[in-house]
Amino acid sequence: LDAATALSLLSAYGCVDRLVALATAPSEAKEDGSAKALIRDAALVLLGLVYGLGGARLVAPHLSAITPPAIAALVSTEPRARMAAAFFWHDATAAKGPATSLARATVPAGKLAGAGIPIGKTATGGAPAFCSGLGVMRRLATSAPDASPADGRLALLAAGAVSHVLQHSSLSHLWTSAPDSLSYLERLSEEEAAELVALPISLAKEGVMVMVEGAAVEGVSVP
Repeated sequence: LDAATALSLLSAYGCVDRLVALATAPSEAKEDGSAKALIRDAALVLLGLVYGLGGARLVAPHLSAITPPAIAALVSTEPRARMAAAFFWHDATAAKGPATSLARATVPAGKLAGAGIPIGKTATGGAPAFCSGLGVMRRLATSAPDASPADGRLALLAAGAVSHVLQHSSLSHLWTSAPDSLSYLERLSEEEAAELVALPISLAKEGVMVMVEGAAVEGVSVP
């Protein structure tokens, strides 16, 4: 099927509503590896694919419901959940709505520490209490992607999401002026932003691979 036909069928049969219900199902303690957790992660990946087909309008009404679990999964201790969330945000952030949600999302710093994600220091040398979703993605994209093939794919997906966000010029205040009043937001200089926009290409040149629809391909699409 071509993208337009696929989206028409998804809309006609209410598939996106069902995927959202699965992706946002409440999590339970010690469910890692359970069928429920697997289904939730798969639904998140499929919602990312809907965005990739150009179906932002189908998912947009549900974005406020999807954002909290999709952000929480980024700092999960379960690698599969983290990969699913990175895949979702990679495809979704080509649209402005999800890019805004990722950039503005608030993540407790303790969640990053628990997931083994470097937190960094504040301008005064202390540890931050919170980090933005964009900040989490930046750390995933730049934290030693050569540890394993899976880590490399995660880094490349995260780099693609960061690149997408930073190319929405109307959102630039979120990493330039807004951090003056909202310190948890990720502050970036022009040089840092430019480097992050180009990071997917740099990682691809270094041989980092990303799995797309079952096949390994180099690089990520950057709008």
